[in-house]
Amino acid sequence: MVHIFQLKKLDFAKNQTLRLNYMNPFGGVRIGFILEELDALAGRIAYSHALGNSSIISEVIVRPKNDEPVKKMESPITIVTASCERILLHSNLAIDKSLQMEGNVTWVGTSSMEVCIKVFQFKGEEKVEVMQSFFNMVARDKSNKSSPLPPLLLNNDEERRLFAEGEENSRRRKESSKISLDNVPPNEEERQLIHQLHIQMKKEIQKNGGNLPVQFANMKDSSFESLVLMQPQNRNIHHKIFGGYLMRKAFELAWSSTFVYSGVPPIYIALDETHFLAPIEIGDSVRFSSQISFTSGNNIIVNVVADVISPRYYSKYFSICFSMPWSGFCTPDYASIL
Repeated sequence: MVHIFQLKKLDFAKNQTLRLNYMNPFGGVRIGFILEELDALAGRIAYSHALGNSSIISEVIVRPKNDEPVKKMESPITIVTASCERILLHSNLAIDKSLQMEGNVTWVGTSSMEVCIKVFQFKGEEKVEVMQSFFNMVARDKSNKSSPLPPLLLNNDEERRLFAEGEENSRRRKESSKISLDNVPPNEEERQLIHQLHIQMKKEIQKNGGNLPVQFANMKDSSFESLVLMQPQNRNIHHKIFGGYLMRKAFELAWSSTFVYSGVPPIYIALDETHFLAPIEIGDSVRFSSQISFTSGNNIIVNVVADVISPRYYSKYFSICFSMPWSGFCTPDYASIL
């Protein structure tokens, strides 16, 4: 695994310009930009494994800068992000302390691989893990069919342990898709929970003289939207829209939606498993729709759906769904959503 280990450092401690670019309005780190960096690094790591020491690697710019020309890539395969596992934030990120992202391939199947990236923050001489993420990358040939990947060589017990975990993650993803709400109805436990919420709402309204109590809020009043035109500056090497950019836009809408709903700056906890269902073309419009779907105490879950609108082709299709838990520590409980 050593030859496919890669890292990237964001030197906030020494680079003031970088620090200002990544700062949010409240003096913290813009997490959306970190999600963008994670996806870009995952792509570089995946191509490094798939293409080995090929000279093509030096030509690969997973996400070109605004002033960088995009060279035509003659790779025999295309690697895309199929899904992103739960990206968990262990602690708040300080804007005045440098971050380092370290990643490598931990599991390889026939045509898919898992890339693990950990984010560390430097606190004095100590390097502390603050975030962990897993990306599921898939390889396609020029006819868009599955392309075999080189196997992963396991040299020690730690690498074998990581490989076994990756294999289990792959199995779990397949099982989860079978019980998705897109395929099966809610189970008995879920139906009971919905019914209990319904009974609770009726009782509270009756106690309040037929009016909705202040500690409750209608779900229909907690949805927000943004419509974004996909610009060429946010393309990847395949001239499609970069997945990390979409993650950032979804994150920022989820953050703003939670802020408007609660009145306090929310604290990011995690990005749940996200599936990229279809590529998005330059010139398309993407409608990001957020919905606060669950609250409990000072915790909240926001779902963001990305619908692609192609006016040129009179078409519209569903592309991505994001689910993000948030917390409002040191704040009053959120209003319960109905």
